[in-house]
Amino acid sequence: MTREKIRRVAERPHVSGSLGMEHLSAYTLFVLLTCNFLHQKALGFTYETMLFSFVLPAAILLNINQSIGPSTQYTWIATSWTLATAVTQTIAGRCSDIFGRRNFFIAGNIAGLVGCTIGARASSIDMVIAATAVMGFGAGLQYLSPAAACEIVPRKYRGTVMGFLSIVGIPGSGFGSVIAFAIVRSYTWRWTFYLGMMLNGVALVLVILFYWPPDFHKLHPEGKTRFQQIKELDFVGLLLFGGGLTTFLVGISFGGNPYPWKSATVVAPIIIGGTALLIGFPVWEAYGPTNGIKLCPPHVVKNIRGVVMPLVVGFVAGMALISLQVFWPQQVQILYQQDLRQAGWYILSYNASTTAGCIISGALFAILRKTKYQLIVYVFWSTLFISLMSTVSQNTPARAIVFVALASFAVGAVQILAIVFVGFGVEDKHIGVAVGLLNTLRSTGGAIALSIYSSVFLNKVSKVLVPRISAAVVQAGLPTTSLQGFIVDLTSGVPPTSVPGVTPEIIAAGVDAMKSAYSSGFRLLFLTAIAFGLVSCIAVCFVHSVDSHLTKETAVKVGKLGGRTEAEVLSEKTPAPEDA
Repeated sequence: MTREKIRRVAERPHVSGSLGMEHLSAYTLFVLLTCNFLHQKALGFTYETMLFSFVLPAAILLNINQSIGPSTQYTWIATSWTLATAVTQTIAGRCSDIFGRRNFFIAGNIAGLVGCTIGARASSIDMVIAATAVMGFGAGLQYLSPAAACEIVPRKYRGTVMGFLSIVGIPGSGFGSVIAFAIVRSYTWRWTFYLGMMLNGVALVLVILFYWPPDFHKLHPEGKTRFQQIKELDFVGLLLFGGGLTTFLVGISFGGNPYPWKSATVVAPIIIGGTALLIGFPVWEAYGPTNGIKLCPPHVVKNIRGVVMPLVVGFVAGMALISLQVFWPQQVQILYQQDLRQAGWYILSYNASTTAGCIISGALFAILRKTKYQLIVYVFWSTLFISLMSTVSQNTPARAIVFVALASFAVGAVQILAIVFVGFGVEDKHIGVAVGLLNTLRSTGGAIALSIYSSVFLNKVSKVLVPRISAAVVQAGLPTTSLQGFIVDLTSGVPPTSVPGVTPEIIAAGVDAMKSAYSSGFRLLFLTAIAFGLVSCIAVCFVHSVDSHLTKETAVKVGKLGGRTEAEVLSEKTPAPEDA
């Protein structure tokens, strides 16, 4: 079949957004399906790269801090990534709706490559923090993958394609911790960033070669130029949202570490940023001039049950995710397993289960239907088992692994289904900003939770660590004159064998007391998470079903693989009423 014939077939009129594949010859169908597969592969690899680049360093924060620290600011390695991602995603989602997504993916992969390069050569914790901030900016653009993947498949398969993205992401999301600890054990933590460099480079090439969505002119058949669109951008909204969110999250992240919550350095950014974000931005979007392109179209957030409630669920899901993603690796290393290889397998209970939850929930979404009840089950499930994590201690590793695995499965499912629900709550032309809002709220929830959990955990440990160790070792027979030296050595990771009067029994008693103190910190952390989980449980009950959206219509056709087909916008969906 000639190229011209394929082009004519591809441009054949369609009905209600259907690709009309039942009319295609086997060869033409093969060509079009191959195009779609390569597009999905480019998006999937970009998604995997985004996960892999962050998951590996996040799993070994303690090792990085030991190598080029120590610094009390090492948790900012994760916080800076989360903050940058949160600010970027909504803005990138809205702009990609307007200007097309291809260039945003290219820029995201380049930023990821640059950030990983900085991280690989870092000589201080501050440099690693700067590296993950750049990586977070890139991740905010790479995080458009779910929206881009959903719009190029029939709507009933959006859950399935989200599962496909999770399958592609298995190396990072499923085995990231095992890989990270294996790297640290055999090489150096820097290789976690070197691998990120390689993956971002490959993702960049795949996007350049294979991802060709509708370009600017296809998105704007009315003939507007890029310059006209740029002039109409909501720059005031961008400033209020981006500046307000950044300032607010910086204040939240400063709280407790390194500054007291009552200090002006914490309170001022929270008040200023919160006012701009929670008051200034909504008022401007609702009542500001209507002759421009709003960052967040007001009608999007007026759909309470279709958009707002899933956004609330996603926000709290981010809090649940961070409690496991960041603190479970630390809990394993502190309480259960110091051997890096074994620690990696312990942490696999989170990574593999989260990935399994993403894949299975996505694959079953359209098959099971009853979509609202699927989401309700997963939200209550995750809340239950995260709550049960407050019952574990240094003496119950098996229980901890089981609870983490079950909680992580449900958290993964909520992450995936929230994206699908929000995408169905808006018109297809706004899917980028909708998914961007969800991801921003999820990242914001994660940043807030990371700050709160870190503060709760560190404050609790600092109160009980020295008293518990002192009581235990003195009771075991350590002379009080040796107490200070023993505690300094033990809490610094140095075996206190040279301390006068120490015995193996005393060391064992001190180690157990230290683990008990940290266990109390983790227990309070997960008790705190219960409050957030209850909010999610209430919100999910008001989400409406999306069963009626599970059709064979497709929003966008990708193309231009070798110049054989032309990308185009196929249809525009009107979301169901909010009281459906």
